Amino acid sequence: MNVVKPVYMSGHNYSFSKENGKYDLSLGNMTDAGWYWSGDKDDLGNFVVRLANSKITQEFIDDANKSGLKFADIKNDVLKAIRNKDSGMYAVSGDNVQWHFGQDLLDIEYEIDEYAKEYNLPRSKVEEVAYGININDYDRFEKSIQFQNLKRDFLVKVMDANDFKSLMSNLGGDFTRDVLETVMEFQSDVFHEEMAKQVKR
Repeated sequence: MNVVKPVYMSGHNYSFSKENGKYDLSLGNMTDAGWYWSGDKDDLGNFVVRLANSKITQEFIDDANKSGLKFADIKNDVLKAIRNKDSGMYAVSGDNVQWHFGQDLLDIEYEIDEYAKEYNLPRSKVEEVAYGININDYDRFEKSIQFQNLKRDFLVKVMDANDFKSLMSNLGGDFTRDVLETVMEFQSDVFHEEMAKQVKR
């Protein structure tokens, strides 16, 4: 019978422990990072995404190598957290920058101009509605086709990784660009759906 040794790792801006299937995770610190996040097994998706987009990625990989922790040791738990709890979906789709502070990837001014032209409407009439549309509603995003597509792609990126280095690489680069396009597509859909409901053409 294989006995799985507990793992305890920590740095200035993270901590990670796994023992008997239980996880304790944290990122950041309130002293100088100015933010702090903690989670457990159900939050593994958030942990790997935020780690991949942090300045301590390499530190974590180095510490994992020293401790003997391999990505294979947590891979199934990460996949389960994403599949069953949507863990990491908030973070991978833009995190607080997108959904809390409201980053408009969509060029609203351009959309207003195009909508007014297409339907031969006064720009002022389109503006009245357009500026009141919330295109950064995460609850609505969760119900969208874009959410499901992104979740599928996220799972593939995790499944394709064979170590922590490849995981962190998979969650950056081209994938980051694809995520921005996906969220912008969602914002465009919301804009046009709400305009169709509220503006008489």
